[in-house]
Amino acid sequence: MNTAVHSVESLLKADPSSCLQNLSELNSVFESQKDMGIIGDFLAKINFCHASLTFIAQSNQKKEDLKDILKNIQEICLTFTSWSQNFTIHLATSNLIQILTKEINNLLNLKENMLVALELYTIVRTFYNIAKLSSGQTNVLHEIPVLEALHACANLQTESLVAMTALMSLSFIYEQYDWKLDLQDDSAVSMIILTTSRALTNENHFHDRFNVSELLTALRKICKVSKYAQKLIQLNIVSLLKTVLEKGTNIEIEFCESLLREIAKDSWCLQEIQKDKELTMWLDQLYIELSENIFEINTIKNQKMLTATKPMNVNSKPSNVHNRYLPKELILDVTHETSPINKIPFIIEQDLQEIGITCQDFCLNFGEMDVGQSLLSVCKVGIKCVKYLPSGTESETLSDLEELRSTATSLWETDLAGLADFLCKINFCQKSYERYKEVLKMADLEHFDVNLMEKISGDGRQLLDVIRDCWRIFSGISLQFALQLADSRILPELTQDMVIMINKSEKELDGSFLYTSTVGVLYNLAKFTDSWAGQRIQKLLQHEKLVDVLGNFLHFKPELSVQVLLTLALIVDRSQIHLLISHSSIFCVLPASRDEWEEKKILYGNMSIGEVLVAITKIAKNEKIWKILELQKREILPLMLNVLKFGDEAERKQVLAALWELSLDANILKKLKTNVGLILCVKNLANIFETKVTEATTIARMILNNISDNTNGSEELHAKKSREERVNVMISYVSVDEGKVSQVK
Repeated sequence: MNTAVHSVESLLKADPSSCLQNLSELNSVFESQKDMGIIGDFLAKINFCHASLTFIAQSNQKKEDLKDILKNIQEICLTFTSWSQNFTIHLATSNLIQILTKEINNLLNLKENMLVALELYTIVRTFYNIAKLSSGQTNVLHEIPVLEALHACANLQTESLVAMTALMSLSFIYEQYDWKLDLQDDSAVSMIILTTSRALTNENHFHDRFNVSELLTALRKICKVSKYAQKLIQLNIVSLLKTVLEKGTNIEIEFCESLLREIAKDSWCLQEIQKDKELTMWLDQLYIELSENIFEINTIKNQKMLTATKPMNVNSKPSNVHNRYLPKELILDVTHETSPINKIPFIIEQDLQEIGITCQDFCLNFGEMDVGQSLLSVCKVGIKCVKYLPSGTESETLSDLEELRSTATSLWETDLAGLADFLCKINFCQKSYERYKEVLKMADLEHFDVNLMEKISGDGRQLLDVIRDCWRIFSGISLQFALQLADSRILPELTQDMVIMINKSEKELDGSFLYTSTVGVLYNLAKFTDSWAGQRIQKLLQHEKLVDVLGNFLHFKPELSVQVLLTLALIVDRSQIHLLISHSSIFCVLPASRDEWEEKKILYGNMSIGEVLVAITKIAKNEKIWKILELQKREILPLMLNVLKFGDEAERKQVLAALWELSLDANILKKLKTNVGLILCVKNLANIFETKVTEATTIARMILNNISDNTNGSEELHAKKSREERVNVMISYVSVDEGKVSQVK
């Protein structure tokens, strides 16, 4: 973690020597898969890509020095897009993609050599990692410059690995947009087939960092977008398919079946497959029946393969046949019972299929989620909700959703976040929104209006309330859920609800579930704006003109206006801050101490004092807001000191992050360095956290270093920090998901 922070710091300071050293150290890090994912998530949280762009924009050093640093940045992007979905989306939504695209074109114009090929592969493989994510954040790759660069790489004759990877990237992109892909030659496809064959001979079924499943997926996509089925037959794909059926794992055989299904859409190809007696025999043994252009799976898809029972015995087949398509974990001696594998989706494979999600698509897009047994039943509840949301009766759907809500409120935070992430993967937001609108439509209503709720009969009103409450609960704990909700039609719906309530009186809004649930969801979205998806959410909130809408609710009593104030503090920009300045009296609701807030927070949305400080920090750098806080006797530094002394560990971490952000402002830094008590408290916490929380230790030390640099009067450092402020590149370590970040030593 420290290396990651130092890398971002040196990029922001545009210091080439320390930058090269720190980036090289970060490139040399190799931990377990889980820890590499955590480091990648952390790099996304501290805005690594934006820091890299800042360095490139401000760089004045020699071209050779810049090239070495850019090369390190490229390698870091490749490494962590391989391990971290958060980092992958962070990169996909940054302008660093344009820099990498230009570098591809530069490399293609150079004389071919081993080093050029390696650099080219690094960038193209990074693009492949982004393309296969297919989460709605990969749209940047369909831009013409990126596609042209990938096409140029896919047509390389001499660098088959680069060409293969570029073609695989294009297949993901083209299928997403239903485009037709024209191939100039067969070399890249031949390389994919060869790599798959080699992977099958390796113990872990990997070759050149590709596994068999993703290679088969690429072949299926290429076959689909380029009408390449007959060419695949000519390239002896049948031999590869037989090898997969013989040696492949359960999931690999499912991917193989999908490829066969795609090839068999061509009648000539189907006849060629049926001519191969050995392949037909394998298909018969696996109960895959061939019919014209269709493969029907009678056993692999319909039987429960992962249970706590002994493996099924089929007397008419060789003993290895039924084991061959089971995961290796279940290939045990028949005298021993197999234990359930705590993996999603395998353990709930049939449940997923009931809502139209295949095991292979789930694995392809989301990987296998490690979960505890306690979460499995909850996930099944989520699946049941999604299954019956479109067609279930109001009473049945209401019962399922109430069960989901009741279960969610009893979960620990980590399990609740896991459930929320899982609901994203099974399209809960979209399905719940469609049912929500259907209930309104049945009553001839366009939007939720408390004055017209009598038009809704039966359980419809309760159903609307439970759906809205689920949106509020899950958007507050999961970044993925918040982003999916903000990126859907739910956000405009909630904004319209607020518009409808503008003319309501304080009495009408007091105790209104519509008001509290809507503001609660909007606050949950706003508090994630300092994360890798923050820019996306921020743009969506601004697109809805939410600042102008929420400004109408600042004059109400604290119970109604505090959450609105904090939401605005998180999303308002410099041109809109006058809205808060004109409502200066609202700041009197802020606490002077942690104890004062604890007494009232249940009335204000049950937010922690740490969340309050994070929000207020966003606007406290404005000189007028700072003066308002002083006049209202709600100074932020004394409150921070109080929380650092008496708050819990999570609150202290949030305050340290907020204090670090304040310390980047030169005027506030002057005030900070005169607050001896606060500085001493930060020093003590740095020592306390040293063996417990790496993030908190790092932040505390960065604050102290910042104060020390200021005391020594480093003019050059001040100038660089001012530049950082102007380009709005800020480091943030705050996230509700921070509790899931483990210490990495």
